Amino acid sequence: MAARKTKKKKVEENPIRELCTVAREIAKVESIDEADVLDAIERAVVTSLKQDYHIGKKVDVTTVLNCKIDPEAETMDIILRKKVVDEFFDHKKHILLNRAVFYAPNAQVGDMVLVPEDPSNYVDNNPGDPENPYDPAVLYSFEPLDPEDAFYPYCEKKVVEEAYTPDLTMLLDEARQVKPDAQIGDVIEMYLDSSDYSFYKVAHKCRQIMAQNIKELRVAANMKKFDNQAGTIKTGIVTEITQQNTVVLSIEGVSAYLTTHNQIPGDIYKIGDHVKVYNGNPTVSGTGEIRLEITRSHKDFVKALFENEVPEIAEKIVEIKAISRDAGSRTKMAVHSDKVDPIGACIGENSSRINSVIKTIGGIEKIDIVKYSDDKAEFVKSALSPAHPLVVFADPIEEGKYIAVMEHDKVSLAIGKHGQNAKLAAQLTDTKIEVWDLADHPGVLEDIPVSSKEGKD
Repeated sequence: MAARKTKKKKVEENPIRELCTVAREIAKVESIDEADVLDAIERAVVTSLKQDYHIGKKVDVTTVLNCKIDPEAETMDIILRKKVVDEFFDHKKHILLNRAVFYAPNAQVGDMVLVPEDPSNYVDNNPGDPENPYDPAVLYSFEPLDPEDAFYPYCEKKVVEEAYTPDLTMLLDEARQVKPDAQIGDVIEMYLDSSDYSFYKVAHKCRQIMAQNIKELRVAANMKKFDNQAGTIKTGIVTEITQQNTVVLSIEGVSAYLTTHNQIPGDIYKIGDHVKVYNGNPTVSGTGEIRLEITRSHKDFVKALFENEVPEIAEKIVEIKAISRDAGSRTKMAVHSDKVDPIGACIGENSSRINSVIKTIGGIEKIDIVKYSDDKAEFVKSALSPAHPLVVFADPIEEGKYIAVMEHDKVSLAIGKHGQNAKLAAQLTDTKIEVWDLADHPGVLEDIPVSSKEGKD
């Protein structure tokens, strides 16, 4: 006996369910809120319908079309808003007010004005036929243009404010079938059939619009995420090194560009390296892609590294008051605390904390950690470390300038190679610093004012 064939039961498909499922997948892959993805699809559907309903560029499409997807009920409502009018616009019978004023400057809505027309458009009309609404005998008057009795036709048209079309308007009789008490000027909401709006139809009809909307959402989400993380340390993977030696990093799925200006001199990068960088403010390029402003050469990079490495700084027990840096060579950092030794906290046991920071910034850059003081002379004296001035005093002539007096064999140490130590100390203290050799000013220790000797050992 032949086996009985069983008929497969047809599974009823819900295209909107499929659309919602795809929206969830997009949200998961792109790390975007599902509601935002659905909103992007809704806007894409509305935009794609603009052509179907001949909605002009000057019309705000959201005022006449609306799409709403309910992911819980797995439904999609497409609402078309139509205005109730007494008649549709007919270019043979009507003229817009903004055009009518060219022929009749005082024209008002509802007036009849004479408008010149091309008579060749009406050669097929039957003159005098009362059944023809466009009969020249009914709609035209003739006015001679020259002595040879040539005539030029004029069409009498009704002045209207808007060009009402069946796409976005409906006549009163039709409106009252939907809403019995409808009046001229009312807006009637009509629900369009959305049963066949599967993901594939949306993808086919709205592909470019939806892709652009999703791209904008991705950029906005990344902008918000990285904007909240500005001023923090990020780790990126080197994916490319350009011919201009710009290092391209992938940071949480976003490409970031470490230019030579923002690199530490002496750094060597290889594809696949994990590199720590300082994350600045994100920006959007001309192509709509997010770009991260990253750096390793900025002084705030070192500051952020210490904030991560030293718990006392993160807990506000130790405060970094100022920092100056010559990337790849030397950094000076002023710290303060009323509770603990701020310098010891930053250095760490067996120099573990400071060495960790130095390793991250290349391993050769020196870091001078000095104690901050509200006394500028004392602060300048500390800032010149590793040099130890005999005395520091304010210049009596130039405001904001301080004189540091050094023993003869310590002058070069205070100034530093190419003036680096004195320059960084001046930046750290926000002053001008001049280094004096005691041998050139033998009586300076006795001549300076008593109030300026606070910095003297």
